[in-house]
Amino acid sequence: MGNEGATLNIATKRLRRLEFCAGHGRSHDCHAYYIDKASHDGRLAVGDGGNEKITISIIRVSDGRPIFTLRGDVCCPDRNR
Repeated sequence: MGNEGATLNIATKRLRRLEFCAGHGRSHDCHAYYIDKASHDGRLAVGDGGNEKITISIIRVSDGRPIFTLRGDVCCPDRNR
């Protein structure tokens, strides 16, 4: 689990796992959402979608909907250029 995102429903005392979903129809793909930082008011979270195609994203915690997404590989700079 580590920093995998989830919300707690106080009334039912149940956790809801935050997932990052992309695509439509047959290509609909969901991955665990890993949170690096959350906003002070708890409404937004910065993290990644748990797969190499999603580099970083900002989601609304209430519904898990992405507000900003940066796709691509920004890991490991090439020092030979």
